[in-house]
Amino acid sequence: MFMKSSQWLQADWTVGGRPGRPRKGAATVTPRRDLGVTKWGVRRARRTQRRSGRWAFLVRTSVIAAAVALLDTIDLLAALAAQRRRPLPTRPRFRRNIERHQQRPGAFVVTVLALFGRAGRDPSTDPPSRLRWAPSDSEQPVTAVATVDLVRYEKGLHEVADRVWAYLQPDGGWGWSNAGLVVDGEDALLVDTLFDLRLTAEMLEAMRQVTATGAIGTVVNTHANGDHCFGNALLADSDIIASARCAEEMEHLPPSTLAAMLRAASTLGDAGAFVSRIFAPFDFEDIPLTLPTKTFESELDLRVGDRRIRLLEVGPAHTAGDVVAYLPDEGVLFTGDILFHGGHPIVWAGPVSNWIAACDRILELAPSVVVPGHGPLAAPAAVSDLKEYFEFLTREARSRFEEGLTPMEAARDIDLGPYAGWSEAERLVANLHALYRDFGSDLPADALTLMGEMALLAS
Repeated sequence: MFMKSSQWLQADWTVGGRPGRPRKGAATVTPRRDLGVTKWGVRRARRTQRRSGRWAFLVRTSVIAAAVALLDTIDLLAALAAQRRRPLPTRPRFRRNIERHQQRPGAFVVTVLALFGRAGRDPSTDPPSRLRWAPSDSEQPVTAVATVDLVRYEKGLHEVADRVWAYLQPDGGWGWSNAGLVVDGEDALLVDTLFDLRLTAEMLEAMRQVTATGAIGTVVNTHANGDHCFGNALLADSDIIASARCAEEMEHLPPSTLAAMLRAASTLGDAGAFVSRIFAPFDFEDIPLTLPTKTFESELDLRVGDRRIRLLEVGPAHTAGDVVAYLPDEGVLFTGDILFHGGHPIVWAGPVSNWIAACDRILELAPSVVVPGHGPLAAPAAVSDLKEYFEFLTREARSRFEEGLTPMEAARDIDLGPYAGWSEAERLVANLHALYRDFGSDLPADALTLMGEMALLAS
């Protein structure tokens, strides 16, 4: 009845394993005379092993099938969300990352949360959101993905680093600019004001929730466009800082000029109709011009409490005196209108080569979070996209300039390719005018002429 010692058999008892040579850590059953193990006992053990293996196989298969189904559902939700979010589907690099997420489903959770945000909630009732950013390499989506709290491009304050906020204004089009707030103890610095007094007052009211005293001691104007400085009038008692070129340009672009243009819009043809449409939400009447109280050239270091802020002059580019504000310890950069995220930029001053150089300088700083002048919060990849846009446009414009096409003819002829989905596409003709100036053209390029041509292209 008992097996001889020379006939000892061995069975691999690893769950789900196969009979044969035992693996490391595998339990074995060896029939031995002194333990009273019979050949029938060995057979029973082997049958038990086979049943365990089949159950383990079924469990593994079920888990894999459930995971695949979950990933398919998440991919569908991400696609629907991408259709809902206005600027994101237009970004060429974002589309490439969506494809990559389908190949690497491990990143799907953060992406879906970032896309959907707090759907269905009234943003006006939300407290300032706390965002912590996890930008990685240049291959991540252009809009940075938050790892804490849900991210949605919505109006209001968003904390992008400890005691550092971005104030966003969707949809980021004409006049709908962003601003920033830096706080340390009782000290507070504001990066840019808004286009009119009503909007600026709303922003300041939101900021009172996160400042110790409600007072803002310092204001930085990144450039002279009214959507970044007309609200200075509500902060006339603060120190207002800008580049010397910005301050000089602000004197020639007072709020009264835009107010008068809107009043006379009916007599200005296509340009008047265009200006009336894009600036209809704003009120420029009775806004006093409030100029900077301190100016600088090239670079200026500031302190807000113990925080260090570097102001870097990168213009002329978008305007004559563009400045970016960088917090090196926090890795946060406020670009002003050096970055339009999700929309075409517009070159009022140029040359375009200076704007490309400004992009290079920003990329050398390697910030973690980029707060654009317009559009959703970004990673440095958005700056790379903008640089590539200008390089592409320079090549396309050069060939058409040499062929003798006008900027309007060139604008209608150029295939924008990956940039075709960017908003405010009418700005293309203004950018071509700037490039033609860089090439030596003497075509008229005053603001009214450019507005008229943008109106034609938009129609």
